[in-house]
Amino acid sequence: MFTPTATGTYYVAAGGPSLFVREGTYTVRVTDMTPGQADDHPATTASTATVAVDGSVVARNEQADDRDWYKVSLTAGKVYRFDLMGAWTGDGTLNDPELGGIRKADGTLISGTSDDDSGTYFNSRAFFTPAATADYFVDAGGSGIGTYTLSVINITDSRPDDFDAATTGTLGSLDIGGSATGDIGHPGDRDWFAVTLEANTICQFDLKGGPTGDGLPGFGTLNDPYLHGIHNPSGTRISGTADDDSGVHNYSRVRYRATQTGTHYVSAGGDSGTYTLFAASLGSDDYTANADTTGTVDVGGSVTGDIEREGDRDWFAVTLQAGTAYRIELKGARTRDGTLRDPHVSIPRGPTGRLGGPPADDDGGIGGNSRLIFTPTTSGVHYISAGAYRDWTGTYTLYVTAD
Repeated sequence: MFTPTATGTYYVAAGGPSLFVREGTYTVRVTDMTPGQADDHPATTASTATVAVDGSVVARNEQADDRDWYKVSLTAGKVYRFDLMGAWTGDGTLNDPELGGIRKADGTLISGTSDDDSGTYFNSRAFFTPAATADYFVDAGGSGIGTYTLSVINITDSRPDDFDAATTGTLGSLDIGGSATGDIGHPGDRDWFAVTLEANTICQFDLKGGPTGDGLPGFGTLNDPYLHGIHNPSGTRISGTADDDSGVHNYSRVRYRATQTGTHYVSAGGDSGTYTLFAASLGSDDYTANADTTGTVDVGGSVTGDIEREGDRDWFAVTLQAGTAYRIELKGARTRDGTLRDPHVSIPRGPTGRLGGPPADDDGGIGGNSRLIFTPTTSGVHYISAGAYRDWTGTYTLYVTAD
């Protein structure tokens, strides 16, 4: 800051630190910071200043706490983003721009439209969807003195935010083994993608956004992606398919085994920014984890299976006699009975699979294999659940022997 004591010509010396030898271009900017200058735009409905949708204006805060009102014509139902930018992003010299809010034609402030620092650094950002087509005023300013840039962008998304059978043609499309990109224009925005799933096939959906902080580039600018879920062909969200941060960094990840073949819908969201949505097939489940399983094993025999994904469980039906002790062993890589590193075996309580505690085992066998002794109190069909500890996957062999 410099206040001259005499009117005249002065010189500004520009350069770099003498300790370092560097060459390069630069910009010298001189701004009159004198308070009390005439206000360029009044903070009343009499203001003749305007800003166009998908356009911007550059103006100046002549004094601390100056407010400028700009008239803008908005259309009902459209989503608009208002950005007031200053020194931190090179869009002016005002250090801390402040959006006073969106006002009706009579000057009434619309609740929820004011903002101070929701933009980049200390810039301000607000979103507004008018209920009526009309002229409005944008209230721009700040506590300091300096120039700023005000922009108004129509960010209305062509993809519907909610399922509507009449508008499925405007949904995004996603192929298994492929990806799709999109833009969450404002908080609360959701993008729906149609994807064809095959019954009993396990698919993984990853919603990725901005950089992970490890020096690698991201897949967009969305800071905190959120998968709002997988929806069945009728548009109903399937329980347990929403996710926030199960992927790498704070990306979202959902794994789902379809119960029916047909078109499903994936709903993507987050705060605001661009993203990439990935879909991959993890294959079909060889055996289900319920009484409908096709898996069977005989006493004195064995059966093989595959834990295809993290959390997968395979059930096998076996006929047992009450009062007889049976040795149940689940073996994998350590004994060359498969590739599964850490098998886990249990006996579900009833056809729904409710586990009432033991009998279950993780490392009771040789080299990390699982082994348990089970003596049923009733004769008939029982179920053995084969799986893995934590997130291990791979093939295994299940043995059942009468002791």
